[in-house]
Amino acid sequence: MHLAFAFSKSDFDGVLTRVREAGLPFGDSFHEADNGRGPGDEDGARGNGIAVYLADPNRHLIELRYYVDGD
Repeated sequence: MHLAFAFSKSDFDGVLTRVREAGLPFGDSFHEADNGRGPGDEDGARGNGIAVYLADPNRHLIELRYYVDGD
């Protein structure tokens, strides 16, 4: 189980910049949330999207994404 947040492309870019600046581990895959790669291209509830995954301080999996075909 994980928490997923969908953003517009510009908001996603801003959040990912903040994740990188904070030095938080992230990844391009649900199963590799700390591989340092990404964002990754994958399907979601509303179609094709771009996503990164990371863990919060309590190790809950967080998904950040935007959908390619709209906000």
